[in-house]
This record gives sequence, C-alpha cells and structure tokens, in this order.
Amino acid sequence: MRTIVSLLALAYAASTGSAATQTLNFSSSQISTPAAFEGYAQGGAWGDFNGDGKSDLAIVTNGGSDHPQVLVILLGNGDGTFQPGVVYPLTGRTPQTVVVADFNGDGKQDLAVPCFSGGAGVPGEISLFLGKGDGTFQSAVSITVGNQAGWLAVGRFNNDAKLDMAVPNPNSNQVEVLLGNTNGTFQPAVIYPVGKGPSWIAAADLNDDGKLDLVTANYGTNDVSVLLGKGDGTFAAAASFPAGSGPSSGVTGDIDGDGKLDLAIVDAGSGNLSVLLGNGDGTFQAPQVHSIGRIPNSVVIADFDGDGKMDLAVTDPQSATRSKGLAVLLGNGDGTFQLPVYFDTGQSPNGLIAGDFNKDGKPDLAMANAFREGTIDAAGSIVNVTVLINTTASLTNVSAASFSAPVAPEMIISAFGSHLANETKGADYTPLPNSLGNTTVKVKDAAGVEHLCPEYYVSPGQVNYFLPKDIAIGAATVTITSSDRTVSIGTMQVAAVAPGLFMLNANGLAAAVVLRVKPGNVQSVENVYQLDASNDVVAKPIDLGAATDSVYLWLFGTGVRRRSSLANVSVTLGTANLPVLFAGDQGQYLGEDQINVGPVPRSVAGSGSVDLVLTTDRLKANTVNLAFK
Repeated sequence: MRTIVSLLALAYAASTGSAATQTLNFSSSQISTPAAFEGYAQGGAWGDFNGDGKSDLAIVTNGGSDHPQVLVILLGNGDGTFQPGVVYPLTGRTPQTVVVADFNGDGKQDLAVPCFSGGAGVPGEISLFLGKGDGTFQSAVSITVGNQAGWLAVGRFNNDAKLDMAVPNPNSNQVEVLLGNTNGTFQPAVIYPVGKGPSWIAAADLNDDGKLDLVTANYGTNDVSVLLGKGDGTFAAAASFPAGSGPSSGVTGDIDGDGKLDLAIVDAGSGNLSVLLGNGDGTFQAPQVHSIGRIPNSVVIADFDGDGKMDLAVTDPQSATRSKGLAVLLGNGDGTFQLPVYFDTGQSPNGLIAGDFNKDGKPDLAMANAFREGTIDAAGSIVNVTVLINTTASLTNVSAASFSAPVAPEMIISAFGSHLANETKGADYTPLPNSLGNTTVKVKDAAGVEHLCPEYYVSPGQVNYFLPKDIAIGAATVTITSSDRTVSIGTMQVAAVAPGLFMLNANGLAAAVVLRVKPGNVQSVENVYQLDASNDVVAKPIDLGAATDSVYLWLFGTGVRRRSSLANVSVTLGTANLPVLFAGDQGQYLGEDQINVGPVPRSVAGSGSVDLVLTTDRLKANTVNLAFK
C-alpha cells in the first residue's frame, strides 16, 4: 500500500506540479555608434549578415530635414556585444524600420528600408540594400512607392520563388502590392483600399489555407484591415475589425496556443495594447485592452520567461513610469496576460527587436533610441541602441512535494523550464537511470563538485531527479541537457533539511494512509482518497471508528530524513499536536521520506477537512489536509 501511494503521489507531482514564479530579468547596455551624420535612431531588425551564426543588427536613423538618413550595420560578437557600426546612406527620407530578406535569391540576406516622403506630393521610397554575404552591402537601390511609405511586409504572395512586397500608404488609405522579379526588382504596384491611415502592415496566413494574407493597423479608423490572399498575388477586399484607439503598430503570433494566429496591436492614441485573438478563418475576436503608458510605439512577441507561453514586450517613449520605457506582459497561455513589468531603456525607445544576441537560447531585446544620449565625438553624432540581454533563469528547481525552495540532499527535486527533454518518459526500473530519454541532470555544488543525478521522470517542461547525499550545503548550479543538446541552467539553494509533503490532488489532499489498530493489536491499512464519478482523486473521510480503535497516519514527503533529531519534528492536525513516532527514509522509494504520527485525537471527529502542518528543525512544510467523518 505504501508503494502504491508513493507512486500515485509522484505521478501527480510529475504531471500537474506548478513551478515557482520565475523573475524576469534583463541586463542593459547602450551601444554608442559613431555615425557619419547627425541622426536619431528609429528602428531596425536583426539577422546574420555575414553568415557566422551570430546575430547582427541593422538600425536606421532619421536626421530630420537638414541631414542625410543612414542605415547602420552592427555585426554581433555572439556574446551580446557588437562591433563598431558601418554606415550606408539611404535613398529616401524619414526611415522607420528595416526588413531582412533574400530579395534576389542568391542565398544572402538583403535589407529593405521603407521611407516616408520629403513632403506633400513627393513619392515615398524603399531603399533596397543587396547583401554580399560578408556583412557588407551594395549601395542602396531606390524603389518608388506611394507617399509616406512607413512600413513594409514581405512574402511570396503568388507562391513562386520570388519575394513580393506590400506597402501601406497612410495618405491615400491604400496598400500597394509589388510582385517581385528574379533580379531583386519589382513589378508595378497594384492598389487595395484599406482603413484610414494605415501605418503598419504584416503578411501572415491568417485563415490557415496555406496562402499569405495581409493585415494593416489603421490609425484613422481605429481598426485593422484584413486582406485574404488568393495565392496568385491578388487579395480579397479588406475586412475590418476594431483595434482600440489609434492603432499604429503590431505583431502577429499564436498568443493563446490554439494554433491560430492572433494580433497584438499598439494603440498609440490611448496608451494601450489591444490583443485580438484569431478565430482561424481570418476573423478576430473583440480586442482585450491592456494599459501600457502614454504613447506605446512597437511590440514584439516571444517567450521571455521560458515557461512555454507567449509574452509581449512594448516600448513607450513616454511611459507611465517616466524612467522606464519597456513594458513586458507575461502571458498566461490562454490569451490573457499578467500586469506589465517595466524596465529601463534609453531615451525615447522605439523599433523594438527580439532576437538571441548572446546565443544562450533565450530571447533578448534591442531597441533604437530616438533621442541620442552622450556627446558628439570626432566620428560624428552618437546614435544609441539599447540592448537588453535576457538573464532570466531558464530553470527553476524546487521540492517535488511542496514545489518550493530550498532543497536538501537525498530528496526529490522538480525542475521546471522549457525544452528540457524531447519526450515524456518515466523510469520504470531501479536503480534509477542517470540519463532518461537521453536527458541528463548535473549539479555543481557549493564546493565546486559536479554530480550526475538519477532521474525519475522527464518531459519538455519538467524533470524530476534525486539529489545525491554528498551534495554540499549552499548555492548550487543545475544544468539539464536534452537529447538535442539544448542546455538549461538554473541555481538553487541547498539546505540541511527542506521538508515537503506530497499531495494527491490540487486541493492539497495529503499523500497518506491510515493505520487502524483494534483491540488485540489487529491492524488494517486504509486509503485517505477515493475516485469520484469523473475518476478524479478526492478525499475519503477518515472514520475514527469505535472508542477502542486507535488511528495512526503515515505521511509521505521528501527532505525530512536529515532532521537533527526526532524531537525536532512536529505535526499539527488542526489545533491538535500529534505524537511523532518516526520521521525518516521510507525505505522503498529513493528520496521518499515517511512520517508516522498518532494516535489521532477524537476531537477531530466530524471536522470535515482539517489542515495538517509538518515542521522539521523549525522549517514548515507545505500545508496539506485530510477529511474526517
């Protein structure tokens, strides 16, 4: 019976445990890039421009009416830092962003920069830079488009091998579609009406038919326009959906994990962010509005805290907190979000970029700063880019019983993260393996000694393992390596004891059995749980029985066996203190401890659900409960 309860408790811990909340952290640095011309950084993109496997940045600057506009290339060093910028003049004026794609099909990344016009009646332009594959680019080629071309979407709209473009024109309330030729040039534009003042555009398959669609954010009509693609380079008439007040930018992605593309739209007119969940057919639900600040201007989507749920990051040059220009909304996985967490940025951040800049597998952030900081040096004006390296722990290690820290030697640990394993597998034999599903767990303790840990269970989001007895007390580093060589690293504090009690359900039902002793030392073992009509584990009320019966409890947990003495272990049931008869190694399941208490006083009869608290060496375990008739 003890073994059955042990396995049930462990199975529950493996399948439904919830990790301790991870703290989102970034380390910030400013890139002061000497530019040849006066300018303010506006936006950009990341790519691998020289093919070395390291993320590079392309940033555009706006010099106003008196100075040239430029593109600045920052080649990455692979550690979150970047080489000095190289400057390329633009053919147009007032650039807003950069798009990375292979426009001429030579296998090298090219850059396209949409530019507003220089005034009324002056056509907008796209500055096209063809890449050489070594981090340098040819001089810009100008592509004329409608007045005020501030954004750009790229894709294969007619399903051929050539990239096409779509450009919003906020003056004429239209989208121009330019189908590509094989040499990086484009055919004449085809016009599609959309809402008033389209300022952002994206290409994505919004109705899951294998054909690219277009979506614009329309500042003047407070909506988004969706143009469903026909797969031949043409599009259906636009359909509109509400999107807050003054939508100006956005991002597409599967926010709620249902396999359908959703929208996150920046509402510059109201200081909000609107989330529009997709229905999978090109239509969208009513917006869910999140307050950000004053004038948010860009948004990206990524899993910043490594919990497998999509998060959103938004820049706001005039944030509500004034000194903090970045808001991160951690996702709940169902399309809703936690309240924003704010981070410091440079002055007037915009053009947010999400990418892995230090090759650690976590999404980092970079953003342009429209107002430069620092001074003018001999090379020219200082153009600033803020880089935020994601330092959030990719791995949380807690007690497999209480799901809290600290942990202790000879106990069962649950590690939570993402991409920890490529399959779900439990150990079905002893001794436990040190590699389960080709996933390994190594712990370097406070003395600098590395230990390979036996494993009970592995899955993409959780690994349960045993912490060896010779682990040193103090701070330890845990490294989990999956079969595809994905590495997750976290830290934990190892204490002498870390008492935790296993639970049989989400309501905290104690993993325990009842030992009933009748006159003549007649003993029987009873369950504290039963299955309801839905096969869910629920409490089975304990009947204290006749006055001649004595009822004892066997509790199952971990992190208890190294207690200083039995006298320093106590258990309370409601307000009653139960005698502790044993507290130590359960003996059958590696890492599991057993605490025997009783007899249970008659005063709890008829109490219903009663809380039980274990304390070991003055450390309290998680509170569990039992039901009594």
